[in-house]
Amino acid sequence: NRGVGIAKGELIAFADDDTSIAPDWLAVIVETFRTRQADGVGGPTKPLWMGQRPSWLNDRLLRQLGIIDYGPTPFRVTGPSTPFIGVNAAYRKSLFERHGGFDEGRQNSSQDVEWFLRALRAGHVLVYQPHAAVSHKVDVSRCTKRDFARRFFRHGRGCALGLQEAGRDRAVCRVPLWVVRYWF
Repeated sequence: NRGVGIAKGELIAFADDDTSIAPDWLAVIVETFRTRQADGVGGPTKPLWMGQRPSWLNDRLLRQLGIIDYGPTPFRVTGPSTPFIGVNAAYRKSLFERHGGFDEGRQNSSQDVEWFLRALRAGHVLVYQPHAAVSHKVDVSRCTKRDFARRFFRHGRGCALGLQEAGRDRAVCRVPLWVVRYWF
């Protein structure tokens, strides 16, 4: 939040210190803002394995590591099931001025998605751009079944907290339908 507050530019792009970005990554993001009249742009995050990938770790579980890929075609995000991950996202600074910063009371792993959902619910134009890909290091020593059990517990807690914010989302027994679809 401090970095967002002191940033001078109109656009703010996020990447992690253990992320590899292509030389044209920022140019692709800026072009997407311009051509799609976007308020936010996110792209895929590919795994950069630091060791041998565990055989039990299938592609569906990779999302818990922040590894996402929503396909080869750019699209406007219309629902919460395709969130931007903080390791590869950019927003107009004016959105932070209008909606506030990241919720520092949340765990670091859910602040980025909560903020994305806030922007989505406010009706901003958020565009997935597959050509704005990054590679994120995955330390296989942190990819144990026990680690994943903890991640899923935190994810469930985050979903439960999201129930209080969901309000308008369609739900079954107060569980948002997007959570039910993701679970299945």
